[in-house]
Amino acid sequence: MAKAVRVRVSPSAPIIWHTWHRSGASGTRKMNLDPYLPVLLFIIVGIAVGVLPQLLGYILGPNRPDAEKNSPYNVASRPLKTRA
Repeated sequence: MAKAVRVRVSPSAPIIWHTWHRSGASGTRKMNLDPYLPVLLFIIVGIAVGVLPQLLGYILGPNRPDAEKNSPYNVASRPLKTRA
């Protein structure tokens, strides 16, 4: 069975990334999500760039259906409009 090894860390060692901290007297741990904010913002902006143009085109685009355009396609039927 492996024994636990105690490691001594120098107090002057730099803290590169501290995502956990203790809060309150109870000593409960809470995660600090500040480092993930730029990633979350990047994902939100990427989704907005992909969805907003399609949504605006759907809302602002023309919608003028008529009976001839909504009719089923038939090979034997005459074209809608032809140039002579």
